[in-house]
Amino acid sequence: MSSELLNVGKCCFICSEVDFLPTSCPHCQNKFCKDHIPLEAHSCPLAHRTDSTDSFTKLQRCNLDGCNNLSLNASSSSSSEPTCTACQGSFCVGHREPVSHNCSFKEGAPKLPQRNETARALLSKNFAQPSSKTVVKRRIPAKPTDPAKLAQFRKLELMKLRQRAYPLDPKHQKWTIPVDQRRFFKASMDNKPTKDLWMEKSVITGKAFDLLIAQFEIQSTETQKYQLFYIAEAEQKEAPLRYDQPLADQVHDGGEVVFRIRE
Repeated sequence: MSSELLNVGKCCFICSEVDFLPTSCPHCQNKFCKDHIPLEAHSCPLAHRTDSTDSFTKLQRCNLDGCNNLSLNASSSSSSEPTCTACQGSFCVGHREPVSHNCSFKEGAPKLPQRNETARALLSKNFAQPSSKTVVKRRIPAKPTDPAKLAQFRKLELMKLRQRAYPLDPKHQKWTIPVDQRRFFKASMDNKPTKDLWMEKSVITGKAFDLLIAQFEIQSTETQKYQLFYIAEAEQKEAPLRYDQPLADQVHDGGEVVFRIRE
């Protein structure tokens, strides 16, 4: 442990454990950790003196029912200040956390200033803090090379596509076209996310082209620049689609079409 941390904290008079928020006994004035601050825990020799007892009864005690320990601020100059910023109650070291005293938040309660900023700065410096943001990346499974496994892989990917896909034609709702009359496919364009779509098998590719233009928000003045291609996975090449034929006759289930600029 860094020597800087030891300089900030205090050793408990009983167990010598370093505590960054030690509490002083109002009677013997020694510093104790949360386990030994109760009078009976450190057998305080001055706890029963008459002059000490009078001052002890005036000190703030823990507000939790059944706990008679001193408040965390009892022996400090801020003894009248609450220790919980949420419910404004005063609690001992063991019950200072909201979860330990069943905290009931009071609306509009002012926030208390942070205590012991030096200790917090050193803790942050010496101990790594977990990141509050967790980035979840979608894992793209690699295609297997074994023919049997590849067939199973494609079947599984098609099932996922059918679950994610939405109708290319906004007029078509999922319950109006039977599943066996739909063609499920992917559509992509440079610098834009790939879309998972389905359309009726009888739709001509020319109409599908117009609907895809709207999907990718291509300006009407720019449509002549683009040609729709089908990615033939088996041959690893792109083939231009004929607009006078149904799209389903040229693209199989799970296939992908892509917009390319005409050469």
